Amino acid sequence: MAVKKESGKFRVRPERELAFIVIFESLFRGPDDTAALFDSIMESDDADGIYSDIVSGQEKLDLDYVRSALFGVRDNSEEIKKLIAAHAKGWKFERMSKVSLAVLELALWEIRFSGGAVHPGTAINEAVELAKIYDDDKAPGFVNGILGAVVREPGDK
Repeated sequence: MAVKKESGKFRVRPERELAFIVIFESLFRGPDDTAALFDSIMESDDADGIYSDIVSGQEKLDLDYVRSALFGVRDNSEEIKKLIAAHAKGWKFERMSKVSLAVLELALWEIRFSGGAVHPGTAINEAVELAKIYDDDKAPGFVNGILGAVVREPGDK
């Protein structure tokens, strides 16, 4: 994963950042490891834990959101991938950065499959911020373009 950098605008909600990192990791480990990855969050209260930089200093993380996002992305994976493919004109999954894929998967779950729990504008803004922090300079525009196209589709509100 790219080195974490500051985006300069606003701080991404820690729960969303945590969900993104675990989704990113699952792109390498496979969706069958979702439960094990979530369990590793629950055990990350030590200083050496992989998620401790996000978890530490947080009074109370909304782990229900994290759990819903992780399992929601896993359970809706095929539909989410179809949405990405339909709007990433000229791009194959193999050419897309894993960071951008993880950001898109999380945001598309929020926009299309979370039952309205997250406003589409919020999902897009925070997805773009995650792309600014963790991916290269072209990724935010790529992510914004795909998510914007999905939101503009008829029947999606």
